[in-house]
Parts: sequence; C-alpha cells; structure tokens
Amino acid sequence: MTSYNPPKKNTAFVMYVGLRSQADTRLFQVNPTLASGDAKVSKDGGSLSNLATLPSVIGSSAVVKIELSSTEMNADNVTILLSDAAGGQWCDLMINLQTAARQFDDLASQASVDAVDDYVDTEMAAVLAAVDTEIAAIKAKTDLIPASPAAVGSAMTLATDAVNATSVAASAVAEIQAGLSTLTAGQVNAEVVDALSVDTYAEPSTAPAATSSLKDKIGWLFMLARNKRLTTASADKVRNDADSGDVGTATLSDDGTTFTRGEYA
Repeated sequence: MTSYNPPKKNTAFVMYVGLRSQADTRLFQVNPTLASGDAKVSKDGGSLSNLATLPSVIGSSAVVKIELSSTEMNADNVTILLSDAAGGQWCDLMINLQTAARQFDDLASQASVDAVDDYVDTEMAAVLAAVDTEIAAIKAKTDLIPASPAAVGSAMTLATDAVNATSVAASAVAEIQAGLSTLTAGQVNAEVVDALSVDTYAEPSTAPAATSSLKDKIGWLFMLARNKRLTTASADKVRNDADSGDVGTATLSDDGTTFTRGEYA
C-alpha cells in the first residue's frame, strides 16, 4: 500500500476528511454535496484554483476523499480550501500541507536492512577470524614459556647441542674450538724467538721485587753488569742508563770478620 506520510513534494497525494454540518456543528455532514468551485488549492500562498479532481464522498457516509495531482503538490506549502459555494449545508474547512522531499517509503526497506545486517555480519566474522589467527600465533609463542620461570628446576627447552645447566655437549665444545684460532708448534716457537730476539724492553726503574716478572729480573741483572755503579764504604748504588738517577741502593758494612751487602732497594 502506498504511503502518503509525510506529504511529498511534486507527488500525487490522497487524504480523507469530514465536513461539519451547518445545522449541527457537533456532527459531520452525511453525504455532503460537493460541486465545482467547492474545492480550491493554493500553492505557496499563490492564487486559489479549483482542484483538478473534485472531492468525492465514500458511499453515503460523512467521509470525503480529496485527491491532489503531482502538479498541485509541487509546492512547499499546499493549502486546500473547502467552501460550500451553493449554500448552507456544510461548514468551511481549510487544510495546509507542508511537503517533504522524501516519504517513509523512501527510507530503507526491510530487504535493505537485511542486506546491511548481512554485510555487517560478514565483516565482523572476517575481523573475528583475523583476531583468532593473531591470538593463536601469540599463544604458540607464550606456550613455550615455563609456567613458573623463576622456580628452581624450571627451565626452557634449549636447542639441540646448546649449553645448559647440566652439561656442555661435546659437539658444542667442538663448535667453540672450531671458532678459535689454532697455532702450530712452529708458530709458537717463532713467537717465542721473536719475543726474545726482536722485541725490546725498557730497563727497570727500581730494584725488582722478589715476585717481579722474569722480564724485570733479567733486566735487573743486565743493569748490574752494564750500568754505572757508585760504591763507597757504606753503600753500592746502581745508576740508570742515562746516569741521571739511582735505580737501586744496597747498604755495605764490614765488622772485620764479615763483609755484608744489603738488599737493593
């Protein structure tokens, strides 16, 4: 069934009214007489003109049917004036219709609503499926985490041949050794010869301690044999190579029986 709500601009319109009886205004006029000139229309406050279709009575009742063409409805305000031009049978009636661009029937139908609903359902299903996939990927990783990582004895499973708390796999040791540089006996010998015959070492700046390096001890012996020494009745001094300072001094003493040289310091 066609809907006429709200009245649509430039679209045919049908409505039903009742006309009050002049004899008793409490009552609608039954089977009112309608003649040419009794029904006029004005568009947007313009001049009145007869309706193209004269209103008709439904059966012999008080219901009057008014029909307006699309041309008569082509206005923002459509004013209908009903007036009994012949005399005093029924009372005047004025009706104003404000038109709209769309009617309720122009809105989405149930089929359209269903289509939108189906589309939303499809899109939501796709979103949920994507979320499920992502969650599954995250879960696959978190499942590898121990239930209580800090607990004693709880450890993650390590890769094959990896170092763990109980042992070092032999193959792991082999991998470590393979990554290290290895020297041959000849290469080691060459390095020792180089250290002894090529590398140079500065002389000690003080008398070496008992726990000094072999390099400093050998250097001290060389200084005693090579460098200037100043010896008096009470002391023996070893000078540095530049003869600019004492490197070590030892106390000398003789009690007539034993000659004593103290420790160099």
